[in-house]
Amino acid sequence: MNFFRNAAGMLLTSTVNVPLGLVTSIVLARYLSVDDRGLYSLALTFTALVAILSRVGWPSASIYRLRRVGSDPAEVAGAGLVAVAAISAVVVPVCLFFEPFFTERVLDNAPARVYYLVLALGPLQLLIQVLSAIARGIDRFRLQNWASVLFNLGLLGVAVGVLIGEQAL
Repeated sequence: MNFFRNAAGMLLTSTVNVPLGLVTSIVLARYLSVDDRGLYSLALTFTALVAILSRVGWPSASIYRLRRVGSDPAEVAGAGLVAVAAISAVVVPVCLFFEPFFTERVLDNAPARVYYLVLALGPLQLLIQVLSAIARGIDRFRLQNWASVLFNLGLLGVAVGVLIGEQAL
């Protein structure tokens, strides 16, 4: 029964997230120039790359510890939060050190504020991945689904807010 409830929840989450992604894409297409859409795409890809390279197996390890080993969820969550903080404490300064390289070669000479925003989103995305894995590990798919929907709503809200704020200036 749990399997079907979790599968139905994931299906419902997908049916909500797809239209949210479509609306976000429409907003971006209407308000951003072609060059700015390219920069937006590069920024999101770089953020995802930073998060993927930073996670070093923590989401999978969290699920393993919870499901196979039977570790206490609070202990796994605490270790995950400490790991995210420690990894971020290393990755962010390294990325700041290599800012000229990344800005020039990866982000096509994007303004510094874009690079800093991208850099701030990396640890946040890593945190979301670890917390989602913990939710899956304790069989709380509903928490993971809500986090996914809220993240996409937040992305849409930030896009609309920034674009409206940019036009107001």
